[in-house]
Amino acid sequence: MGIQDYQLQEFCNQLRIAKNLNAKRGLATIHKLLSLVDLVKIEINKNASILNDRQLRSYTDFVKGKILHQRFTMEVNDKIILYYLNLYETTKEQLEQNKITNRSLKALLSFYINPYLGDEKTKRATEFQEIFVRYYVSVSAVRILDFCETLIGSKNSVDSTKAIKTNSTSIPNEIKNSDAFKWFNDVLYERNALNEDSTPKRKFQAVAHAIFKNPKCKEHIFKSSLQLDEYIDFLNRQYSAEINTTKSLSDPTKHIDYVDELITRYLKTTS
Repeated sequence: MGIQDYQLQEFCNQLRIAKNLNAKRGLATIHKLLSLVDLVKIEINKNASILNDRQLRSYTDFVKGKILHQRFTMEVNDKIILYYLNLYETTKEQLEQNKITNRSLKALLSFYINPYLGDEKTKRATEFQEIFVRYYVSVSAVRILDFCETLIGSKNSVDSTKAIKTNSTSIPNEIKNSDAFKWFNDVLYERNALNEDSTPKRKFQAVAHAIFKNPKCKEHIFKSSLQLDEYIDFLNRQYSAEINTTKSLSDPTKHIDYVDELITRYLKTTS
């Protein structure tokens, strides 16, 4: 039996519908997204059971890529949702489990949005539903991304620990600290940019470039004012990259969104 991706495709389709606010009823859209999260997790587990470690990395990359391609907002802001839920004396659990007892909240979230009507009731319901639907677009996607990460996290941690050439007492001058260095290596392994002996694969330059270009990485992973030529020297020295120019690296476009997602999560764990 091959890899199945029906539920993943359905989830991505629902993300597109919800993200573009083409849904007619917000509450139904939220519950559809959350139910698909559970189905996608089941599908991922079934697929993972027939894959070896290397195949699993490639498969989870595929899943993450499909989801990130929908270009939703990664930042999940609980404050505004909790504000409205508290206002209507409702918990997130009640909302997600379809057990809302507050009639006003349920009416607002269940209101049928007719785009051709411009009355105040429709406008208010539309604005209210947009807030909740956009929130759950991000939440549902992040839950699947996190699930993928748990499947490969322990393996990546072991691999990167074995492969790092220097220990935490000898962190390269270009990197801020041992946690930042571990994160840097984990990303290279997760993007399949390094061999098991920590030598570069074909993707190495592109992934490394995506990390270097990310403003959050510049602030939290690298020491201040790291220049491209210094960075390339570090890559050559640390990974035997044999990059013959100090002025450019391979096109990072395919990896930019993924790196941004990973650094955002990393910063949440260190804050």
